[in-house]
Amino acid sequence: MKSMSEVDCFAADVSKRELVIAIYPGGVGVKRIANQEAVINAWLDTLPAGSVIAMEATGIYHRRLADLAHTRGLVVYVVNPRDVYYDVRGMGARGKTDPSDAKLLARYVAHERMHLHPYLPPSALCERLVTLLEHRAVLVRTRQALTQSLAELPALGREKRNLFKAVAALLSGIDRELAALGCADPLTATLVTRLKTISGVEPLVASLLCALFKRFAFRHADALIAYLGLDPRPDESGQHSRPTPPVQARSPRVAPVADRSRHVRRAYPGLARLRQPAARQSPARHCSACHPRPQNAAHGLLLRTAFALFKNGQDFIPPSAQPT
Repeated sequence: MKSMSEVDCFAADVSKRELVIAIYPGGVGVKRIANQEAVINAWLDTLPAGSVIAMEATGIYHRRLADLAHTRGLVVYVVNPRDVYYDVRGMGARGKTDPSDAKLLARYVAHERMHLHPYLPPSALCERLVTLLEHRAVLVRTRQALTQSLAELPALGREKRNLFKAVAALLSGIDRELAALGCADPLTATLVTRLKTISGVEPLVASLLCALFKRFAFRHADALIAYLGLDPRPDESGQHSRPTPPVQARSPRVAPVADRSRHVRRAYPGLARLRQPAARQSPARHCSACHPRPQNAAHGLLLRTAFALFKNGQDFIPPSAQPT
């Protein structure tokens, strides 16, 4: 069996119509194939057993290659494009083309795969939950943009009311489908109900947390908080220092996979408007003197509570109701 350093690493720069494929270590040129199932299967037939295939997260276009390669038992990595971008900048690359992107991605995965997590396809229920939440987030952002851009058009009051009424109806339809999906699976319904027992967690946020817990195998709450971008980060340089509270040690790549992570985080508008009685009732309060982002600290405490309920299978008990 080949060691990790001896395994061939293939990387594909994915677009809607084609895949530009490179291999690391090099020695052969790049290969271009159509982004079609039959063509991809024919190419996968030529790969040695145990090969590694990497690609950047591209919304939906990479999913066909990732799923087909995973079905064949190959090791698949879906990489965060931002990580590769900074790696490429550090190497001093002076240009950007599809072949060069594929080569640099193959090199990146060959050197960093011990810190990466292999791709695991989501279940159909989880995929549907995340898709609905993404579409809902797009609608909410669009409604906010329209509200601001149309504010200076008072003469179109009736048309604006009809528009926002239609958007509200569409949001209500998505919420109904989310509720129906939550009730379709008994385990999902139980988890959503349990998460809603936390003070401040609305049904929409409970559905998203349920989708995250089912989609990603977070090893601990710190990984969940870092995945959502709410982890405290040190900021020191010379005499400049912003204090941050201690956090548990974690691996350099805390997000299990990069697949759609940006879209899932953007589908989390409820986090910004969470009510925080659970955080206020806790004795472990954070003040602005010891933490530069107290709102993030409160949200982090709530997410830790949700993760604990998910792991322990228990309902939330407010501190005021706990026996002394």
